Amino acid sequence: MEGIQGAVLGVKLKHLPKWTERRRAIAKIYGELLSETPLQIPHEAAWAQAPGTFTWCATRGATN
Repeated sequence: MEGIQGAVLGVKLKHLPKWTERRRAIAKIYGELLSETPLQIPHEAAWAQAPGTFTWCATRGATN
């Protein structure tokens, strides 16, 4: 890693918990707004509570 990349990463890492919490809040809003749709809304797994670990993906259920 180049020195400048390390410096930038060091600055960005300080903001990671705040960014992750913001993403979780937005995902919660999406979940609430989409709860009445046929989409399968994901629930955050216990292991995903670690800082910096967040994935949210709504999927469409099987169609008959």
